[in-house]
Amino acid sequence: MSAVSREYLWQIVSHIGSLWTVISSDALNSYLLDVYKFEWNGLVPEFYYLGMSEVSYADDERLFLDFIFESSWIVDNSGVQRVKATGVEFNTVGPFFTAPVVLFYFSESYVVIDEHLGPKLQIRRLHPIEVRNGGLHVGRCERFGYLGLGKGFRVSTGSPIRRSWPNWGTAEGSDLKV
Repeated sequence: MSAVSREYLWQIVSHIGSLWTVISSDALNSYLLDVYKFEWNGLVPEFYYLGMSEVSYADDERLFLDFIFESSWIVDNSGVQRVKATGVEFNTVGPFFTAPVVLFYFSESYVVIDEHLGPKLQIRRLHPIEVRNGGLHVGRCERFGYLGLGKGFRVSTGSPIRRSWPNWGTAEGSDLKV
């Protein structure tokens, strides 16, 4: 087992980008219930895209991420493409942003993910990561925090996820190979 280097950035981007397949399908309702404890009985919104940006710094203890973007991508039905910057769309449809955003930071041993699906649907998670058997291994969420649910930002240990988001949050973690 070894530390994760910059060469694994694309695997991390692809992995986080898999959230698009969840939020743009009927799986959204289960995901919202599992992760946010939010029951949505409406139709799946027609999101413009999922914006993703790597940030330059994160405090893994407080799950704080800065807003200095290193690289950005958008994900839609055409796939993942790198862009100069992702603009945050604060327009909403029901409880959702029209273009949800995920910010992330990764070091040699962890990835912090800051997911913004809507004004009151935000979660930050910390996952351990390592290279194992030639692939990237993403471990189970160790700490998470919610923001915008009327209680301020609170950090907890463990995982908010009862069922797994594709390749995230399973007891064994995941092994990614590109």
